[in-house]
Amino acid sequence: MTYFSRVTILAAKLLLAVAVSSAFGVPTVSIDVDPFSSGVQDTLEVSAGNTFSVDVLIADVDVSTPINGFQFNLSFDAVVLTAVLANYVGFLLDPVYDLPPVIDNSVGNISFLSATLAPTGAVGDGVLATVATLVRNRGMAGVKEALEL
Repeated sequence: MTYFSRVTILAAKLLLAVAVSSAFGVPTVSIDVDPFSSGVQDTLEVSAGNTFSVDVLIADVDVSTPINGFQFNLSFDAVVLTAVLANYVGFLLDPVYDLPPVIDNSVGNISFLSATLAPTGAVGDGVLATVATLVRNRGMAGVKEALEL
């Protein structure tokens, strides 16, 4: 097997359960693997031993379909990556009930669940959560490690 010293991180398989106030419209959800660069980046090369941040974004939430809550799992290869920190960013309107993100590095999964207690939901574009991740091991040459949402 050929190994390389950098891991290419790929954002893939987007699926998000959201609670909306009506049955119209679907917001766009994406993963930005390099939130410090302009635009949404879906690939990033990171050397073993380094950390990187990932933002889970939501866009196009229309006033006719505000978001009252969300639940998602972010999956990753636990042999290559270790989740260090996971936080909600504050897209929903206060008061908000957040279950603490559950990081399980043994299987490579982070679970998120958040809901607003406000009578109206959030609209527009924003960041749902941020995750800091450590690249533990080198990946195999030609293989991209996927973060699955």
